[in-house]
Amino acid sequence: MGRVIKEIEIEGKPGVALFDAGSIYTYIRTQLLRDVPKRTIMKPNRVALGGKEIEMKELCVALGKIEGLEFDAEAVPMTRLARQMVMNWMPVSVH
Repeated sequence: MGRVIKEIEIEGKPGVALFDAGSIYTYIRTQLLRDVPKRTIMKPNRVALGGKEIEMKELCVALGKIEGLEFDAEAVPMTRLARQMVMNWMPVSVH
């Protein structure tokens, strides 16, 4: 199966998302989430991303659009990603 890459909008800003069927979390570059309130995770999780182990310390709820459909998704802010966003297949809800 090939990679699914889509142009999307996050918090009113254009972005490019890689959809990963194996991803448990949605990861978004912090520059797209500047004005989004973040919550500290009570017990940080360790996950593997891009061949490296990272510690998740924060979560936020991001609002966006894919092909005109609005969605919200719990996301992990990341300073470094190959793409602007890596989304799991199922956002929290589509409106």
